Amino acid sequence: MIFNRYEKSTRDGIHYYFPNFKNCIFTDQLRRELGRLRFEVPFFSPDTKLYLQLSRESQVIAVTLFQLYATSLDEGFPEVICVEIEGGKYLKFQFLYFYFYDFLNVLNVMYEPMEVVSKEEASKYLIRIDLE
Repeated sequence: MIFNRYEKSTRDGIHYYFPNFKNCIFTDQLRRELGRLRFEVPFFSPDTKLYLQLSRESQVIAVTLFQLYATSLDEGFPEVICVEIEGGKYLKFQFLYFYFYDFLNVLNVMYEPMEVVSKEEASKYLIRIDLE
């Protein structure tokens, strides 16, 4: 189930997204567990045309660096994350939405790979993960 109620906050020039649980109707189980709720690892679909066009090495690098960075987040999710996939080329990920696994009531966050950009273009986004 897609959960499209979120708040956008800007800190140090970076837009972050947080879920907004106010006035939401949840199952009784989720209401009891809400105090213990934590975010799982953010996801992106590896079935997008752009991602499938990358070399296997670039795909592995993109997944690894994206997941390493995203699992360290604890104060919201940035709107854009750029990950270097090879010398001077970055894969730009865009925040899409939050969602629940209905039967588990676990909140997750979904990103989408949008485009391959140059280092100069990636520098415009403050969350840039380099290979070094």
